Amino acid sequence: VLEICNCSAFQAAVHCFSTFQTLAQKKGPHHTVYWTSGERYQGEWFDNKRQGKGTVIYKNNDKYEGEWAYGLRHGLGTLWIYKELCQNNVHPYQLAQNGKYIVRYNGEWSEDAPTGHGTVFEDNGDTYEGDFLYGQKHGRGRAVYGGRPIDGFGGDVYEGHFENDLKWVLLF
Repeated sequence: VLEICNCSAFQAAVHCFSTFQTLAQKKGPHHTVYWTSGERYQGEWFDNKRQGKGTVIYKNNDKYEGEWAYGLRHGLGTLWIYKELCQNNVHPYQLAQNGKYIVRYNGEWSEDAPTGHGTVFEDNGDTYEGDFLYGQKHGRGRAVYGGRPIDGFGGDVYEGHFENDLKWVLLF
């Protein structure tokens, strides 16, 4: 066969490898792809990177559902935190059946960080709805501290400007 195509064994091996490499490229929608790290992703791909809409479940069972660009969370998306309900000697396979997901952040993402408008829900019931820049409260927003977890009733409210995760108060 090598004599017919007039190529060396090395050239044939390179051609064979590049053929398999091309066939292994992920592009378009795919069923679940698993990593040895325990992470799994189901969604769209382009050039072997997450691109378009998709869902990733991380090793700790936290989940991101939303848009991707160049392998990074980018566009609209929701980060869900996994909370275990029963932790007594539960086999890891059964873990997903013994817990619940709680929304941590819902909104715009850019380059893998909350950037743009969104809402964050803290474990203690505090909420913030407003602008973010690289994962920090930055710009106009409304924070509710304490109160009911659903609507913040009875809590302290700050509505105004934030910068680098801090309330920005102008003194005159």
